[in-house]
Amino acid sequence: MAPGSGDVELEKLGNERTGSRCNVRIEHAGKGGGLANLDSVEVDGDDNDNEKEGKVMEPPHYHQSYHGSMRYSFNGDDPPEKKKALRRRAILLGSCGTIVGFIIIIALGYAWGSRNWKCLPWERVSSTLDFARDSDYLFMIGNEAGLSMVHAKGTGYPAMRDRIRVASGSKWVSAAVLLAMVQDGKLSLDDHPQRHLENWGGKSAAPATEDLDPRRRVTLRQLLAFTSGVSSAGNGIGCNPSENPLESTFVRCAGTIFNGLEKEDIVPGEEFVYSWRHLAIAVGMAEAATGSFWNELVRDYIAGPLGMKDDPEFPLGPSGPSEGLEISPADYALFLTALMRGDSGGMAGVVKQGMFQDMTADVPNSNLTVFKSFPGDVYEKVQRWHHSFGHWIECYQSDHEWTGSCDQGGSSVILHQSFGAFGFYPVISSPTQAGAKRHWAIVAMKPDYLTGSAVSGSLDIYRSAYQEIVMASEGLMRDKEKGGKWPVGCSKGLGLNQKR
Repeated sequence: MAPGSGDVELEKLGNERTGSRCNVRIEHAGKGGGLANLDSVEVDGDDNDNEKEGKVMEPPHYHQSYHGSMRYSFNGDDPPEKKKALRRRAILLGSCGTIVGFIIIIALGYAWGSRNWKCLPWERVSSTLDFARDSDYLFMIGNEAGLSMVHAKGTGYPAMRDRIRVASGSKWVSAAVLLAMVQDGKLSLDDHPQRHLENWGGKSAAPATEDLDPRRRVTLRQLLAFTSGVSSAGNGIGCNPSENPLESTFVRCAGTIFNGLEKEDIVPGEEFVYSWRHLAIAVGMAEAATGSFWNELVRDYIAGPLGMKDDPEFPLGPSGPSEGLEISPADYALFLTALMRGDSGGMAGVVKQGMFQDMTADVPNSNLTVFKSFPGDVYEKVQRWHHSFGHWIECYQSDHEWTGSCDQGGSSVILHQSFGAFGFYPVISSPTQAGAKRHWAIVAMKPDYLTGSAVSGSLDIYRSAYQEIVMASEGLMRDKEKGGKWPVGCSKGLGLNQKR
């Protein structure tokens, strides 16, 4: 029938849950189209859910006779309740879609924000480095957990996995190998060279006495601290690897140095002298004590245990342990990380044997004339520093002005470093302290093998970013959920595995 003109029949088509069917007879009063003006609804059937057979319900309660899932076929307009239900469903679906959309947006925003938050401190460091006066350098930051940030500026910087000459950056690694051997019992810091070297005035394990030849009073501790009294001797026959490259150059060279010191008045422990000869003698002792060549000892005590991948190597020359190491920045970063952590690759023993001790605080004199030929203010700087085993100690009262001296005491900034003439600057900040200042860094500049003009620049690059590094560390250490661990992967420049 046409809507509004009499009876309207509806059929409930199979309740899916109960299988019931019912016939509904609706008496229409003819008050207009649709079901909005129904007078009554009579239910006739076997609806198990609604045992209302034969009952008549007056509007607006007729909808109470229906429960469950129903589908209607009818002539006339939709009932208001169905319209409301459809409207509610549409609103619900729309709301759900909106909520899902918001969740997706929030999730994406959180992911971006989280990543941005982690790396934001290092982005500030990178921005500071971009304004540094020098160019063509690689800058790396990390702590005992490993590498945290890499920044590269210019085009001529060394790649992280390329071996480069690090000049005096070699001394720190050499000292670590020798201290690892001390921890291993192969050497002792109180050993005199003659304990292992026949050509040091005759082999002897007897303790030194005051009336003994001063050359035979020298100890391994003094050799590593550069306070042995050895200075200019050692340029004669025996220190040139081309003379007998198959034989241990360092054992031969030690004998040459001993003979060259015969007419010199040396007093072990009284003067700091920056010279390659200290480590040449110490390495000669190590080779004689073990029967192994120096590069084999480097591999066994440092490179192998730390998992260095780019085969660091010293040349055969007598100055090799002091200035000849070829190593990749990535491998040197492993070395600094292990030193800070102190629990792998023999580094625990290295730290235990005094790697971070000040070895020149009580030494009355120093000879730093070799630095007068360096460009910039290097000579002025080194006069304020102290020395440990194979590396320098910088002491500053302020991280803003970079003023002060290790002689003053009470320094707020303690840096252990081993800068090289080719612009290589490895540094550990506050290694014996806890807190935001504790980190390591490497500046590797485009090598200048002729003038060494990059030395002062590499020091200044690190200092320019120091405050930002500490601020970044402070913020990250406040995040208890991260446990003070720095994020990895915030890099601008080369990846860890890239080579040129």
